[in-house]
Amino acid sequence: MYCEDTSPMVIGCTFKDNLAVRPSCYETFGSGIYNYNSHTTVINCTFSGNRGAWGGAITNDSGSCGEILNCTFTDNIAQSPNSYDYIGGAMCNMYSSDVIVSNCIFWENTPDEVFNSGSTPFLGYCVAQNGNVGDGSVSSNIITTDPVLETLADDGGPTWTCTLGSGSSAINSGKTIESVTTYQRGVPRPQGYGYDIDANEVEQYVISADWSEGGIVSPDIACAVSGDLEDKVLEFLPDSGYDIREVLADGVPASYDIADNTYTFVDISRDHTLYVSFFMTSGDDDDKDKDKDKDDKLGSSAEDTGEDSSGDGCDISFFGLQC
Repeated sequence: MYCEDTSPMVIGCTFKDNLAVRPSCYETFGSGIYNYNSHTTVINCTFSGNRGAWGGAITNDSGSCGEILNCTFTDNIAQSPNSYDYIGGAMCNMYSSDVIVSNCIFWENTPDEVFNSGSTPFLGYCVAQNGNVGDGSVSSNIITTDPVLETLADDGGPTWTCTLGSGSSAINSGKTIESVTTYQRGVPRPQGYGYDIDANEVEQYVISADWSEGGIVSPDIACAVSGDLEDKVLEFLPDSGYDIREVLADGVPASYDIADNTYTFVDISRDHTLYVSFFMTSGDDDDKDKDKDKDDKLGSSAEDTGEDSSGDGCDISFFGLQC
Protein backbone atom coordinates (compact mmCIF):
# COMPACT_ATOMS: atom_id res chain seq x y z
CA MET A 1 0.00 0.00 0.00
CA TYR A 2 1.58 3.28 -1.12
CA CYS A 3 0.41 6.57 0.42
CA GLU A 4 1.74 9.95 -0.77
CA ASP A 5 0.50 13.36 0.41
CA THR A 6 -2.64 11.87 1.86
CA SER A 7 -4.34 10.96 5.15
CA PRO A 8 -6.02 7.56 4.83
CA MET A 9 -7.37 5.34 7.62
CA VAL A 10 -6.57 1.63 7.59
CA ILE A 11 -8.69 -0.38 10.02
CA GLY A 12 -8.94 -4.09 10.74
CA CYS A 13 -6.64 -5.35 7.98
CA THR A 14 -4.01 -8.08 7.81
CA PHE A 15 -0.83 -7.56 5.76
CA LYS A 16 0.72 -10.97 5.17
CA ASP A 17 3.73 -12.22 3.15
CA ASN A 18 4.10 -9.10 1.03
CA LEU A 19 7.40 -8.36 -0.72
CA ALA A 20 8.68 -4.93 -1.74
CA VAL A 21 10.81 -5.52 -4.83
CA ARG A 22 12.48 -2.93 -7.01
CA PRO A 23 14.62 -4.30 -9.86
CA SER A 24 18.32 -3.39 -9.65
CA CYS A 25 17.72 -1.49 -6.43
CA TYR A 26 18.37 -2.69 -2.92
CA GLU A 27 16.48 0.15 -1.26
CA THR A 28 12.91 -1.08 -1.13
CA PHE A 29 10.46 0.29 1.41
CA GLY A 30 7.59 -0.94 3.58
CA SER A 31 6.11 -3.98 1.89
CA GLY A 32 2.94 -3.59 3.92
CA ILE A 33 2.50 0.21 3.94
CA TYR A 34 4.82 2.91 2.60
CA ASN A 35 3.89 6.42 3.76
CA TYR A 36 5.49 9.38 2.02
CA ASN A 37 4.56 12.75 3.55
CA SER A 38 1.29 11.17 4.65
CA HIS A 39 -0.66 11.14 7.91
CA THR A 40 -1.96 7.59 7.84
CA THR A 41 -3.94 6.20 10.76
CA VAL A 42 -3.58 2.44 11.20
CA ILE A 43 -5.87 0.72 13.73
CA ASN A 44 -6.33 -2.96 14.65
CA CYS A 45 -4.09 -4.32 11.90
CA THR A 46 -1.76 -7.33 11.86
CA PHE A 47 1.54 -7.38 9.92
CA SER A 48 3.20 -10.77 9.55
CA GLY A 49 5.71 -12.27 7.15
CA ASN A 50 6.34 -9.09 5.14
CA ARG A 51 9.71 -8.19 3.64
CA GLY A 52 11.27 -4.91 2.49
CA ALA A 53 14.75 -3.43 2.81
CA TRP A 54 13.88 -0.30 4.83
CA GLY A 55 10.99 -1.28 7.04
CA GLY A 56 9.78 -4.85 6.62
CA ALA A 57 6.14 -3.98 7.36
CA ILE A 58 5.81 -0.17 7.43
CA THR A 59 8.00 2.69 6.25
CA ASN A 60 7.19 6.26 7.31
CA ASP A 61 9.13 8.70 5.15
CA SER A 62 9.49 12.48 4.75
CA GLY A 63 7.28 13.95 7.43
CA SER A 64 4.81 11.09 7.74
CA CYS A 65 3.35 11.69 11.21
CA GLY A 66 0.33 9.44 11.50
CA GLU A 67 -0.90 7.16 14.28
CA ILE A 68 -0.55 3.41 14.69
CA LEU A 69 -2.92 2.01 17.32
CA ASN A 70 -3.45 -1.54 18.57
CA CYS A 71 -1.47 -3.25 15.83
CA THR A 72 0.62 -6.42 15.84
CA PHE A 73 3.99 -6.76 14.08
CA THR A 74 5.60 -10.19 14.04
CA ASP A 75 7.86 -12.23 11.74
CA ASN A 76 8.54 -9.31 9.40
CA ILE A 77 11.99 -8.94 7.82
CA ALA A 78 14.01 -5.93 6.69
CA GLN A 79 15.92 -7.56 3.87
CA SER A 80 16.96 -6.60 0.37
CA PRO A 81 16.20 -8.78 -2.68
CA ASN A 82 19.72 -10.24 -2.46
CA SER A 83 19.01 -11.30 1.17
CA TYR A 84 21.18 -8.70 2.90
CA ASP A 85 19.74 -7.57 6.23
CA TYR A 86 18.70 -3.93 6.28
CA ILE A 87 16.94 -1.96 9.03
CA GLY A 88 13.56 -1.71 10.69
CA GLY A 89 12.27 -5.27 10.70
CA ALA A 90 8.80 -4.06 11.66
CA MET A 91 9.00 -0.30 11.08
CA CYS A 92 11.37 2.30 9.69
CA ASN A 93 10.83 6.03 10.36
CA MET A 94 12.85 8.47 8.25
CA TYR A 95 13.22 12.22 7.73
CA SER A 96 11.04 13.77 10.44
CA SER A 97 8.43 11.04 10.53
CA ASP A 98 7.33 11.40 14.13
CA VAL A 99 4.56 8.84 14.28
CA ILE A 100 2.54 8.06 17.42
CA VAL A 101 2.42 4.37 18.28
CA SER A 102 0.23 3.01 21.09
CA ASN A 103 -0.88 -0.45 22.27
CA CYS A 104 1.22 -2.26 19.66
CA ILE A 105 3.31 -5.45 19.71
CA PHE A 106 6.73 -5.69 18.06
CA TRP A 107 7.98 -9.23 18.41
CA GLU A 108 10.34 -11.54 16.50
CA ASN A 109 10.97 -9.18 13.61
CA THR A 110 14.37 -9.30 11.86
CA PRO A 111 16.99 -7.88 12.29
CA ASP A 112 15.38 -5.42 14.72
CA GLU A 113 11.96 -4.09 15.66
CA VAL A 114 12.01 -0.34 14.99
CA PHE A 115 14.62 1.85 13.28
CA ASN A 116 14.68 5.65 13.22
CA SER A 117 16.64 8.00 11.00
CA GLY A 118 16.18 11.70 11.69
CA SER A 119 12.83 11.00 13.37
CA THR A 120 11.46 11.12 16.90
CA PRO A 121 8.42 8.86 17.10
CA PHE A 122 6.50 8.27 20.33
CA LEU A 123 5.83 4.70 21.50
CA GLY A 124 3.69 4.11 24.55
CA TYR A 125 2.10 1.03 26.12
CA CYS A 126 3.80 -1.31 23.66
CA VAL A 127 5.36 -4.75 23.89
CA ALA A 128 8.79 -4.62 22.23
CA GLN A 129 11.25 -7.49 22.16
CA ASN A 130 14.45 -6.55 23.99
CA GLY A 131 12.94 -3.10 24.51
CA ASN A 132 13.88 -2.22 20.93
CA VAL A 133 11.82 0.87 20.12
CA GLY A 134 14.52 2.50 18.00
CA ASP A 135 17.19 5.05 18.91
CA GLY A 136 15.70 8.51 19.21
CA SER A 137 12.21 7.34 20.11
CA VAL A 138 10.35 8.86 23.04
CA SER A 139 8.84 5.93 24.91
CA SER A 140 6.89 5.05 28.04
CA ASN A 141 5.34 1.92 29.52
CA ILE A 142 7.31 -0.46 27.30
CA ILE A 143 6.90 -4.16 28.16
CA THR A 144 9.70 -6.56 27.25
CA THR A 145 8.26 -9.89 28.46
CA ASP A 146 6.80 -12.43 26.04
CA PRO A 147 3.35 -11.59 24.61
CA VAL A 148 2.91 -15.30 23.75
CA LEU A 149 1.70 -14.63 20.21
CA GLU A 150 0.16 -17.59 18.48
CA THR A 151 0.69 -18.26 14.78
CA LEU A 152 -1.28 -16.15 12.31
CA ALA A 153 -4.50 -18.05 11.71
CA ASP A 154 -8.20 -17.83 10.97
CA ASP A 155 -9.51 -17.13 14.48
CA GLY A 156 -12.92 -15.99 13.26
CA GLY A 157 -13.88 -12.67 11.72
CA PRO A 158 -13.04 -11.33 8.26
CA THR A 159 -9.23 -11.34 8.63
CA TRP A 160 -6.54 -13.58 10.09
CA THR A 161 -5.04 -12.63 13.46
CA CYS A 162 -2.41 -13.66 16.01
CA THR A 163 -4.18 -14.65 19.22
CA LEU A 164 -2.59 -13.87 22.58
CA GLY A 165 -1.75 -17.08 24.42
CA SER A 166 -2.18 -17.88 28.09
CA GLY A 167 0.06 -15.76 30.31
CA SER A 168 0.62 -13.09 27.65
CA SER A 169 2.22 -9.90 28.91
CA ALA A 170 -0.09 -7.95 26.60
CA ILE A 171 -3.38 -8.95 28.25
CA ASN A 172 -5.01 -6.02 30.09
CA SER A 173 -1.76 -4.05 29.78
CA GLY A 174 -2.76 -1.40 27.26
CA LYS A 175 -4.10 2.08 27.75
CA THR A 176 -7.69 3.14 27.06
CA ILE A 177 -8.07 4.68 23.63
CA GLU A 178 -11.62 5.97 23.30
CA SER A 179 -11.59 5.88 19.51
CA VAL A 180 -10.71 2.17 19.47
CA THR A 181 -13.92 0.46 20.58
CA THR A 182 -13.47 -2.94 18.92
CA TYR A 183 -10.61 -5.27 18.05
CA GLN A 184 -9.65 -6.67 14.68
CA ARG A 185 -12.37 -9.31 14.62
CA GLY A 186 -15.02 -6.66 15.29
CA VAL A 187 -15.80 -7.61 18.91
CA PRO A 188 -16.00 -4.80 21.52
CA ARG A 189 -12.97 -3.70 23.56
CA PRO A 190 -12.06 -4.18 26.33
CA GLN A 191 -12.95 -7.77 27.14
CA GLY A 192 -11.42 -7.73 30.62
CA TYR A 193 -10.72 -4.91 33.05
CA GLY A 194 -8.23 -3.28 30.67
CA TYR A 195 -7.31 -2.98 27.00
CA ASP A 196 -5.04 -5.62 25.51
CA ILE A 197 -1.92 -4.53 23.65
CA ASP A 198 -2.59 -6.11 20.28
CA ALA A 199 -4.75 -5.96 17.19
CA ASN A 200 -6.67 -8.78 18.80
CA GLU A 201 -8.27 -9.00 22.23
CA VAL A 202 -8.55 -12.11 24.35
CA GLU A 203 -12.16 -12.84 25.22
CA GLN A 204 -12.40 -12.60 28.99
CA TYR A 205 -14.97 -13.24 31.67
CA VAL A 206 -15.20 -11.48 35.01
CA ILE A 207 -15.36 -13.39 38.30
CA SER A 208 -16.59 -11.13 41.10
CA ALA A 209 -16.97 -12.02 44.77
CA ASP A 210 -18.79 -10.52 47.73
CA TRP A 211 -19.02 -11.58 51.37
CA SER A 212 -20.58 -10.83 54.73
CA GLU A 213 -18.87 -9.53 57.84
CA GLY A 214 -16.49 -12.01 59.44
CA GLY A 215 -14.01 -12.77 56.66
CA ILE A 216 -12.97 -12.11 53.09
CA VAL A 217 -12.71 -13.94 49.77
CA SER A 218 -9.40 -14.06 47.91
CA PRO A 219 -8.78 -12.59 45.44
CA ASP A 220 -10.72 -9.73 46.99
CA ILE A 221 -11.17 -7.80 43.73
CA ALA A 222 -12.98 -8.75 40.56
CA CYS A 223 -10.65 -10.80 38.35
CA ALA A 224 -10.75 -11.47 34.63
CA VAL A 225 -9.98 -14.84 33.10
CA SER A 226 -9.31 -15.50 29.44
CA GLY A 227 -11.97 -17.24 27.43
CA ASP A 228 -10.14 -20.51 26.93
CA LEU A 229 -12.20 -22.62 29.33
CA GLU A 230 -9.75 -22.21 32.20
CA ASP A 231 -10.58 -22.75 35.89
CA LYS A 232 -10.55 -20.18 38.67
CA VAL A 233 -10.14 -20.96 42.37
CA LEU A 234 -11.39 -18.58 45.07
CA GLU A 235 -10.42 -19.01 48.72
CA PHE A 236 -12.48 -18.09 51.79
CA LEU A 237 -10.61 -16.62 54.75
CA PRO A 238 -12.77 -16.40 57.90
CA ASP A 239 -11.69 -14.02 60.63
CA SER A 240 -10.71 -15.46 64.00
CA GLY A 241 -13.82 -16.75 65.71
CA TYR A 242 -15.81 -17.03 62.47
CA ASP A 243 -16.72 -19.85 60.13
CA ILE A 244 -18.44 -20.26 56.77
CA ARG A 245 -22.21 -20.43 56.86
CA GLU A 246 -23.07 -20.60 53.15
CA VAL A 247 -21.60 -20.25 49.68
CA LEU A 248 -23.66 -19.00 46.74
CA ALA A 249 -22.32 -19.43 43.21
CA ASP A 250 -24.28 -17.32 40.73
CA GLY A 251 -26.95 -16.93 43.39
CA VAL A 252 -27.40 -20.67 43.99
CA PRO A 253 -26.20 -22.58 47.11
CA ALA A 254 -23.02 -24.43 46.20
CA SER A 255 -20.81 -27.14 47.63
CA TYR A 256 -17.19 -26.21 48.26
CA ASP A 257 -13.92 -27.77 49.37
CA ILE A 258 -14.34 -27.79 53.15
CA ALA A 259 -10.76 -28.88 53.78
CA ASP A 260 -9.25 -25.96 51.86
CA ASN A 261 -12.13 -23.47 52.13
CA THR A 262 -12.16 -22.97 48.36
CA TYR A 263 -14.59 -22.93 45.48
CA THR A 264 -13.57 -23.59 41.86
CA PHE A 265 -15.35 -22.29 38.78
CA VAL A 266 -14.58 -24.91 36.13
CA ASP A 267 -14.33 -24.43 32.34
CA ILE A 268 -15.28 -20.77 32.49
CA SER A 269 -17.23 -19.54 29.48
CA ARG A 270 -19.23 -16.66 31.01
CA ASP A 271 -19.21 -14.17 33.88
CA HIS A 272 -19.72 -15.54 37.41
CA THR A 273 -20.46 -14.24 40.90
CA LEU A 274 -19.68 -15.74 44.31
CA TYR A 275 -21.10 -14.79 47.71
CA VAL A 276 -19.85 -16.15 51.03
CA SER A 277 -21.69 -15.75 54.32
CA PHE A 278 -19.69 -15.97 57.55
CA PHE A 279 -20.97 -16.42 61.12
CA MET A 280 -19.48 -16.06 64.58
CA THR A 281 -18.49 -19.28 66.33
CA SER A 282 -16.16 -18.32 69.21
CA GLY A 283 -17.61 -17.43 72.57
CA ASP A 284 -20.30 -20.13 72.85
CA ASP A 285 -18.30 -23.02 74.27
CA ASP A 286 -15.45 -21.01 75.73
CA ASP A 287 -17.76 -18.55 77.45
CA LYS A 288 -19.96 -21.38 78.79
CA ASP A 289 -16.86 -22.99 80.32
CA LYS A 290 -15.84 -19.65 81.76
CA ASP A 291 -19.35 -19.08 83.15
CA LYS A 292 -19.37 -22.57 84.68
CA ASP A 293 -16.03 -21.89 86.33
CA LYS A 294 -17.38 -18.58 87.55
CA ASP A 295 -20.52 -20.24 88.97
CA ASP A 296 -18.41 -22.92 90.64
CA LYS A 297 -16.23 -20.30 92.22
CA LEU A 298 -19.23 -18.28 93.34
CA GLY A 299 -20.87 -21.39 94.76
CA SER A 300 -17.71 -22.35 96.54
CA SER A 301 -17.40 -18.86 97.94
CA ALA A 302 -21.01 -18.94 99.15
CA GLU A 303 -20.42 -22.24 100.92
CA ASP A 304 -17.26 -20.94 102.52
CA THR A 305 -18.95 -17.81 103.81
CA GLY A 306 -22.25 -19.42 104.55
CA GLU A 307 -24.02 -16.97 102.24
CA ASP A 308 -26.80 -17.93 99.85
CA SER A 309 -25.44 -17.60 96.33
CA SER A 310 -28.91 -16.88 95.06
CA GLY A 311 -29.51 -14.05 97.48
CA ASP A 312 -29.29 -10.32 97.17
CA GLY A 313 -25.60 -10.33 97.85
CA CYS A 314 -24.79 -11.79 94.43
CA ASP A 315 -25.86 -9.85 91.33
CA ILE A 316 -24.58 -11.62 88.17
CA SER A 317 -24.90 -10.19 84.65
CA PHE A 318 -23.90 -11.77 81.30
CA PHE A 319 -22.71 -9.74 78.28
CA GLY A 320 -21.62 -10.70 74.78
CA LEU A 321 -23.09 -14.18 74.66
CA GLN A 322 -24.58 -15.50 71.44
CA CYS A 323 -27.44 -17.91 72.16
